[in-house]
Amino acid sequence: MDIPLRRRAVQQIQLVAWKQLPTGLWKLNVDSSCRGNPGTCGGGGGVVCDHRGVPVGAFSEQFGVSTNTEAKLCALLHGVKFHKQLGGRRVILECDSKVIMDWLNARCCNLWYLWNFWDELLQELEGLSYQVVHQFCEGNQVADLLAIRCEAG
Repeated sequence: MDIPLRRRAVQQIQLVAWKQLPTGLWKLNVDSSCRGNPGTCGGGGGVVCDHRGVPVGAFSEQFGVSTNTEAKLCALLHGVKFHKQLGGRRVILECDSKVIMDWLNARCCNLWYLWNFWDELLQELEGLSYQVVHQFCEGNQVADLLAIRCEAG
């Protein structure tokens, strides 16, 4: 029939799994939930786990109307404050927003309307020992559920 076959690219599968952390290091996962962009944001949620993966605390907060990026940044800000209230000083910050994680690595936010939140986040991070990790949605399900739960009321 002389029909050319197109080969489909094979997607690489990535394993998402918990890795044991060094003693004293905690992990903060955050996420947010929005309907529309901008739109009504249920808010953000997050969970802090110790080095063994045992939850130390969780939070869920409503944000009102905002953009997706603003809601994720607010969730991260609230998560860092919460982590500090729990007495943490060393933390791995995980979020499924690659944009925000890239901003943190570069220490530069390029959206002017978020600069107030950004400046407050940088102030909260002062004195903390932290690592920034982009987490896939599949590895961020607890924070995602907390954010959605907040949206549901």
